Amino acid sequence: MKKASIFVAALLLATAGVQAQEQETTTYGPQAGSFGVELNFTPFGNSVFSTQGIKVRYFFNERMAIRGTIDFTASPRTDLSYSVINQGTADEREVEYKSKSSTGSFAIAPGFEYHFASFKRGSAYAGAEVGFGVQTASYKLTNDYNDASTTVKGANYDVTGSGATGNRASTSFGAGLFTGVDFYVFKNLYVGAELGLRFTTTTEGKVTVKTTDNLGDTLLEETIDDHARSSSFGFFCEPSFRLGWTF
Repeated sequence: MKKASIFVAALLLATAGVQAQEQETTTYGPQAGSFGVELNFTPFGNSVFSTQGIKVRYFFNERMAIRGTIDFTASPRTDLSYSVINQGTADEREVEYKSKSSTGSFAIAPGFEYHFASFKRGSAYAGAEVGFGVQTASYKLTNDYNDASTTVKGANYDVTGSGATGNRASTSFGAGLFTGVDFYVFKNLYVGAELGLRFTTTTEGKVTVKTTDNLGDTLLEETIDDHARSSSFGFFCEPSFRLGWTF
């Protein structure tokens, strides 16, 4: 019995020693040749997890990495409305109007990171990135009475209507400097935060309007060249934690 107790004690000590050695040799932080994928983590927000596109990293070594964010959306919408024409006559009828609007966007932002300081469970870094984005927009109105139609390219609303507003097609460009920190909760899972200085500019494009009758003949075709350009420059801080994992 005494020998058995000594054996069990020795086994437990050996197991504890192996576990301690594994913990000491566990490497946290970026490794050469590893990839990283991120999403936004807001533990006290209405939406706990969210994305602003797919953000990936590739580490050449423990110090240098390239990164990139790709984002795209497509938002088609169909609305139906009805009105009565020729009221009080034999030709009175209800007409269905169908409007189809659509917006889509694509954005890409490549960048570079340099991890200038490392600690046991993470690293601090700084870097730069540029970005380019395109937004598309279109609109079409038809009815089941005379098949006339109005088609708009460059906006997702009827620009000939009174007071109607919506989205315009546009292009944007941006560049920024940033710094951030990664803290590894586990070996391949980390949280982080980032802030920096960013410049962006957005320019709206032209809008073309075409109206046809029931025979397909063009009643109206014009190009609206008025457009707006907006720019912004200043500090930014992401409103959520970055939650990422490496593999």
